[in-house]
Amino acid sequence: MNYSSRTLLAVVLMLFMCFGTSQVQGKPQGTFRQSPYSYRADDVFIGKVLKDFARSFGVQLVIDTKLSGKVNSRIRTNSAAAFLNRLGLEYGFNWFLYSNTLYITESQDHQVYRLDVAESSTHDLKLALENIGLLDPRFGWGELPDEGIVLVSGPKRYVDLVKKFSRPSLRAMNKKKKSKKQQEVMVFPLKYASVTDREVRYRNEHIVIPGVTSLIKELLSQDRNPALNEVEHLYNLNQERILRQTQSIEGGDQMDISPYIMGGSRAPETNSVNNVSADVRSNSVLIYDDLAKRSMYQRLIEKLDKPSRMVEIDAIILDIERKQLSQIGVNWGYQKNDFSLGSMMPQGGVQTATLFIQDKGRFYAELQALEMKGKATVLANPSVLTMANQPAVIDSSETAFIQTEGERVVDVREVTAGTGLQVVPRILTGGGKTTIQLNVDIEDGNIFEEEDKETPSVNRSTISTQALVTPEQSLVFGGFNVSENTRSTSKVPVLGDIPLLGSLFQVQKEARTKRVRLFILTPRILDSSMTQDVKDYVQFDEDRDVVANAQEEIKRRRHGKQEALKVDVGDALRSLIKGYIPNGFEKGKLAEPHCRKDVILAKFAKDDQYIGPEFNIIAGTIYNPSSGRQRYDEKNCASQGVLAVSAWPSTLLEPGEKAEIFVVTKPSKTNETQKAPELHVKAKGT
Repeated sequence: MNYSSRTLLAVVLMLFMCFGTSQVQGKPQGTFRQSPYSYRADDVFIGKVLKDFARSFGVQLVIDTKLSGKVNSRIRTNSAAAFLNRLGLEYGFNWFLYSNTLYITESQDHQVYRLDVAESSTHDLKLALENIGLLDPRFGWGELPDEGIVLVSGPKRYVDLVKKFSRPSLRAMNKKKKSKKQQEVMVFPLKYASVTDREVRYRNEHIVIPGVTSLIKELLSQDRNPALNEVEHLYNLNQERILRQTQSIEGGDQMDISPYIMGGSRAPETNSVNNVSADVRSNSVLIYDDLAKRSMYQRLIEKLDKPSRMVEIDAIILDIERKQLSQIGVNWGYQKNDFSLGSMMPQGGVQTATLFIQDKGRFYAELQALEMKGKATVLANPSVLTMANQPAVIDSSETAFIQTEGERVVDVREVTAGTGLQVVPRILTGGGKTTIQLNVDIEDGNIFEEEDKETPSVNRSTISTQALVTPEQSLVFGGFNVSENTRSTSKVPVLGDIPLLGSLFQVQKEARTKRVRLFILTPRILDSSMTQDVKDYVQFDEDRDVVANAQEEIKRRRHGKQEALKVDVGDALRSLIKGYIPNGFEKGKLAEPHCRKDVILAKFAKDDQYIGPEFNIIAGTIYNPSSGRQRYDEKNCASQGVLAVSAWPSTLLEPGEKAEIFVVTKPSKTNETQKAPELHVKAKGT
């Protein structure tokens, strides 16, 4: 036997002495969860097989159960984890790997434990256990974020390790006791804003204006929160990584993992959104949450519950002959920033322009004259009241139903056309000026039938624009051409009805008129003080008197005489402040009230006295001649027969400042009350 033969024999004998009747093949240098592994055993004890396995991968072995049985086969798997799963299924044990230690436990060793953690730490705890390599997706993990509870299941040794690393510090426990939730229903009544959503329908569009409840739900919703969406995205990426590793461990077989155990397909969500409700009866927001958050909700709702200014929009839809546009004599204007330019309407009309009217009185006078001549027609003059930043819709339309037939299907579709106006006013203040921004959408159309067509045709024209105007400034939109064909027949009575010969006594006329359709919008801001009086919504004096009489009847029906008198006094004073004589009053001569002398001087004019059916009003002025700020005491004018004394706009006057004062007195038979001459009233008006 030569040297090489002896060397080969020695190597074979050494291998035989080391492994005996068993043979191990593996890749110790590979990772535990990714390396393929094979083992051939001839009647080898299962404990010995596990020791050989641990030695091959350089991990420690801890066996917490009694093992029995021998392995007598050759096992080949795609990963070491799949090898252990197969042995565990055959010989009745569980396993898990942590900190370079392989733990073998009894298959029946399974328990569920509840962990109390901070509400915001449930997901962070899971990430931490994954990062240290302890959390095993084969065992259970459930989260209750709102309760601060985590449920973990698995072998006792595994659960003990999770409990060990999840035990809160003393500082965290004290903090949790102090911040323990006290769930309670909190009620927040609203004064101005609406608790529910408002739905505005305009043709085929549905505009939803969210109420306070919807706004709070949207703020609390994680779907609307970009930061929480980013956390959710990272969580999903981490879960996908775990699933890929699990499939790799199982040799490519996909595991059925419960979404509840894994935390679902998204990050844990709080159900705070579901704890917000609306009470329509009291216009209140109901929130079920921690009492510690009450101040946060209160501040948020106070910012949302703000009064909105009212904007009244008057609209005129006008058809006017094109020839009359250049003859109407209206000074149309163009304005940009602080620069304004007035110009006459160009010859031939306008072509879809947006202009404003500089002299409204002259315009409406000439418009009325054209209406009487038949040269212009006011199709509609609606008025709508809305809040700032809220859409106002005026829609007058016609709907036709068109039947369409297919091979086996008959369908009915609706077609809508007409005049529609949608305006969103926004009040802008700055630099001591108040302007109104109007977002205007106008649609004008009609449905007409043609003789050679079975289905009707629809003609639509639209305008969508924005404009910046001052309050009560009129805007003109449009310039649409409208053609009107008229055919009339005039005949001689009796003779025109004779058959065959009647046409000799008839005259037929055909006329074609071209008109331009204009839309005139006039916004007006109504302050809260003005909106208290319904008469402020009425434009003409005669209509205002009708409304005032109806109001007085309602007040006397609802209240007693004394309460009605208080309301009447307030209404009368508001009317005088706004510059017109109250309803039912006339100018007259009254005795001047006696006011005690003070630093502030009171003076009453003889031509500023008003006689009413139940009380009289004497108007005057108060003046501060001193060099310092002074407050006028209204009790200075209190005496027998005086019902009320009021100073406007304030009783606190700066040096040299004046204010109005009104003294309300009872009617007296001794007072000489006679009507002021009509000439005097007109002279003051001029």
